[in-house]
Amino acid sequence: MAFATGDDLANRYDIDWVGDLATDNREHLARGAISTHPVVLAALDGASGQVQAALIQGGQYSVVDLGSLTGINQAYLADLVCGLAIIRLWERRSEAIPANAEAIQQKWWGLIEKLEKGANIFDLPLQLDATIVDHTGPTAVQLQNRNDMTVRNELFPPPITRLPRAQGGGS
Repeated sequence: MAFATGDDLANRYDIDWVGDLATDNREHLARGAISTHPVVLAALDGASGQVQAALIQGGQYSVVDLGSLTGINQAYLADLVCGLAIIRLWERRSEAIPANAEAIQQKWWGLIEKLEKGANIFDLPLQLDATIVDHTGPTAVQLQNRNDMTVRNELFPPPITRLPRAQGGGS
């Protein structure tokens, strides 16, 4: 699932330049042809995959969260994907790299690094609790207050001795 379309790329960057980057023989492409050109779509898919991989590595948000973006956050996601796609198109045509390419790469790759570290760059509600599994058991007081066979029968060891020391068991 691409997070940006060919039209998004054509609207954000010079159409002639994108056409030059997408073709090997520098033929002129119309705006409609840019948005459906296989090289452009492959660059957008690769950039979307890079964003998705960063999200998975960051662990704070899911791909579904990005699908629910609207308004300016959705536009910002499209900016990120289109910026990464342009970098991928530069890799095809090294002679067409602009003078400020390094600054542009740092801008978009810096955002990818933030996503990889779990930063909230899209103003999504925090979902940290969704990835934390509750692995604690009953407390010593809860075990002591149970009315089960181990509490009613004197032959069983007291419940407090069956807990790990970190949870208050034993001495």
